Amino acid sequence: MVLERGVTIHEGTTVTRLDGGPTAVTERGSVRAKHAVLAVNAWATSWPRIGRRVAAWSSYIVLTEPAPEKLEEIGWTGGELISDLRQSLRYFRTTRDGRIAFGGGGGRAAPRVGETFTHDRQAVRQAAEGFRLFFPSWSEVPIVDGWGGPIDVSPTHLPVFGTLPPGNVHFALGYTGNGVAPSHLAGQVLADLASETDSDLVHLPMVNPKPRLFPPEPLRSMGAAVVRRAIISFDTAEERGERPNPLASAVAHMPRRLGYLLGP
Repeated sequence: MVLERGVTIHEGTTVTRLDGGPTAVTERGSVRAKHAVLAVNAWATSWPRIGRRVAAWSSYIVLTEPAPEKLEEIGWTGGELISDLRQSLRYFRTTRDGRIAFGGGGGRAAPRVGETFTHDRQAVRQAAEGFRLFFPSWSEVPIVDGWGGPIDVSPTHLPVFGTLPPGNVHFALGYTGNGVAPSHLAGQVLADLASETDSDLVHLPMVNPKPRLFPPEPLRSMGAAVVRRAIISFDTAEERGERPNPLASAVAHMPRRLGYLLGP
C-alpha cells in the first residue's frame, strides 16, 4: 500500500540516532519527517527515552519433522494454537505439512539484544524437553530445527502506545509475546497519532498512560535475569509435581509484591 503511494522503503538501513526535527541519521544520509514512529520491539531497551518501559527476554522454539499421521492419531488436525498456564509460557501449533512447532519454557533476560537471544543452546534444549514431555507419542520423530528471538516485556504485561515530547515522535512497545492482535491496533493508533487525528483510538487507556517503569540499569537487567531464572525454576518444579525451591519461589513472586504484573 505505501509503495503504491510513492513511499521508499530502505530495508537494512541502520539508524544510528534520532535528532530533533525529527531526523533519522544513518551511516549514508539522513531522513527528515514531520513525525517519526519507533516500532523497535525489544530493541527499545537501548533507547534512553523509552528503555525503562520494557525488559528484554528471549523465547525459543523447536520444529519437528513432518508426521501428519501422528497428528491424526491424536486428533489435532485443525491447526489450533495451544498454550499452557505457566508463567514461562509454552506455546505450540501444527504446520501445514504436519509438523509441530513448540516453543517457550526457557530463555534468558539481558540488558541488550545480542547472541543470548539467538544462540542459546540451553533454551533450545529446554524447549525440546518440553515438547518431549507434552508429546511422548512423538518420541521417535526427530526435532530438525530450533531458533529464538527477543520479546519486549512490559511491567504491566500489556502493550503501551504513546507520544514523546515535543509531540512528533510516537512509539508502541511492551507486547510481552502477545503481539499479533495488539500490533494491529497499534498500527491504527500510531497512524492517528502521526496524522494528529483526534479519534477514539488515541483516547484508549493504553495510549499515553502514566509510565510504569522498570528500575534503571544495571538493576533492570540484573533483576530481570534473576527473576526470569526463578520463574522458570518455579514453573518446572510445579510441572514435575515437586515443591518449588523456597528461594526461587520468593524471587519469582517478588515482581508482584513490587507492583509489576509479572510472575506467579
